[in-house]
Amino acid sequence: MKPPVAVFQQALISRLGIIAIGTVLNLGMFLHKKYYLTAFLVIPDHKPDAFQLGVKPEKVGDYFVEFFLGGFSRWDAQHFINVAMHGYSSVENFAFFPLYPMMIRVIAGVILRPLAGILSEYYRALLAGCFLSSLCFCFSAVVLYRLWMRLTHRVSSSSFIIALAVINPATVFFTSCYTESPFLAATLMGIYLLCMEHPKPWLASLSFSFASALRSNGILNAGYIAHFGVYQILRECAQVPQRRESQLNFLSNITNVG
Repeated sequence: MKPPVAVFQQALISRLGIIAIGTVLNLGMFLHKKYYLTAFLVIPDHKPDAFQLGVKPEKVGDYFVEFFLGGFSRWDAQHFINVAMHGYSSVENFAFFPLYPMMIRVIAGVILRPLAGILSEYYRALLAGCFLSSLCFCFSAVVLYRLWMRLTHRVSSSSFIIALAVINPATVFFTSCYTESPFLAATLMGIYLLCMEHPKPWLASLSFSFASALRSNGILNAGYIAHFGVYQILRECAQVPQRRESQLNFLSNITNVG
């Protein structure tokens, strides 16, 4: 098995594990009053005073999506889903950039359209967002592995680096309907394109532009392009004396032959 495939599988298993943990906690939320004796009794489910769409399950599939993925639709996820479904309908939505909701809208409205009979629009958007975030996270893990190998060539420590990326306290955000996973994937891909043996700055700029359409701090990725440009200029300047010396030697050899 090729290492990138193994890295993708490791990241995918971690996403399934996070969903399983969320499912167990949701099970506790439904059953704790009579049957479920866990830490959930000590730390009850938090009810934030934040923006909520207030959508309730209506169709058969809605209940399954709510049960397995309901925990990944909190806080900012409500804004992203709202923008994906209704556009920028309120001032509060203006803080959230459009690319991620657009991708959710396409996946929910095109790919998941055949499931409209068993899934309402909201839960198709939620399923699309969690799928998109998980897929981008797995892709970013592969890119991180390739970038690490490109920069260090250390196979022994690559597994540890990937484990740190895949298993971390904030890993739940990379499965939720947040921009963390797509932003990470676009940023790492841009850096990797600049670090290749034959760099591709134009494709890297395109990848960084996607990151900027996901989050406002994506504009800081312009620093990578600036660093790459300065590095190329300095390298060319350092090679000028060597080129002049080789040209003089060539002319000298021609003169001697003549």
